[in-house]
Amino acid sequence: MSLQIKIEGPCEEIVKAQLAKGRARSAQELVERAVAAYSEVPTILFSLGRSQKSPAKAVEDIREIRKSVEVGGVNVRDLVHEGHKY
Repeated sequence: MSLQIKIEGPCEEIVKAQLAKGRARSAQELVERAVAAYSEVPTILFSLGRSQKSPAKAVEDIREIRKSVEVGGVNVRDLVHEGHKY
């Protein structure tokens, strides 16, 4: 299959810079490597930035998670507090 793409703007500058550094022999090789690397990235990473939560809800969730996290039977909040004592 043959496919033509047009690379403009910041992406074009990145491609030119990478070619100048010798990271690939051609734009085609660079794009092929990028696509191959992209296909190996776990899908979960792409969904992380697409949360429908409000910032306030996210903060609330993080605080709830922190309450139950323990290391060696000691709450993380207590460990942090212990470090502040000295």
